Amino acid sequence: MRIVLGCPPMVYPVTPWPSLVIEQGSSKILVVTDLHLGFEYQLSVMGINIPSQTPKIQSKLLKIVKEVRPSRLILLGDVKHSISKISLQEWKELPAFFESILDLVNTIDIIPGNHDGDLTPLTPRSIRISSARGIIIDGDEQVGVFHGHAWPKITLLNADYLVMGHNHPVIYFEDEFGYRTVRRVWIKASIDLEKLRNSSSPYKELKSKDTSSIIPLDRKKLSEMKRLIIMPAFNDMLGGLQMNGKPSNSLLGPLLRSGCVDIDNAEAYLLDGSYLGTIDRLRRLVRARRKEKTRTN
Repeated sequence: MRIVLGCPPMVYPVTPWPSLVIEQGSSKILVVTDLHLGFEYQLSVMGINIPSQTPKIQSKLLKIVKEVRPSRLILLGDVKHSISKISLQEWKELPAFFESILDLVNTIDIIPGNHDGDLTPLTPRSIRISSARGIIIDGDEQVGVFHGHAWPKITLLNADYLVMGHNHPVIYFEDEFGYRTVRRVWIKASIDLEKLRNSSSPYKELKSKDTSSIIPLDRKKLSEMKRLIIMPAFNDMLGGLQMNGKPSNSLLGPLLRSGCVDIDNAEAYLLDGSYLGTIDRLRRLVRARRKEKTRTN
């Protein structure tokens, strides 16, 4: 089953998994983000001991790969968790994790995230590590994929769709007794290129004639809204950015903080495809609930 999210048939999440398929001709590319393998080590340093979740994450990813049968897998950043160094757990688990996936997928690309420093020693030579600023996937329509902690390459702005991770978007629900449930979500938003050009972004050079072939400078093209998909984290034990409880300036990454992404009118979807509404509407419901609680208390 597909969640369309207003996208063309070539770009679709696969229910009920936090994974995206991009069809390129007769082949399929599977995209997942934010695995954070080895995050349990950081918890153990804090005195919280839980079993390694890598086997569980590996099993889930292998199940999706067997179902989708992609020819290519793109890991969209934050494959591992530690930042300053490679933990003993990551040295032990990541090479075997990659080898198990390579048994089923011909090509694996990694778009590094902010947690992926020193990842190369952990990866088989056949795995390609691309620029942290993303790559373009060509097809009937172009799709630019990047993690989100850094500005995407200028050339990605010419794609029909942009796909990013990094934010671990979630929506929380609270009942009348104060019981809170948190669920991962897909976010579909629009990017205003005119605002992006006028923001404090590195894309002001787009006004020069030399880059006219990258972003056409006619007013009609500049007024069009690019479409952005923010993917949920693949690791279901991670925390997330509560989209209906945080202001827009708390979003992570320079693109989202530039003011060019219309988060208020962005749409939120659960992993099973249920449409929840726009972020602005969900935030208004939270504010109304808080006012009601204050009045009754």
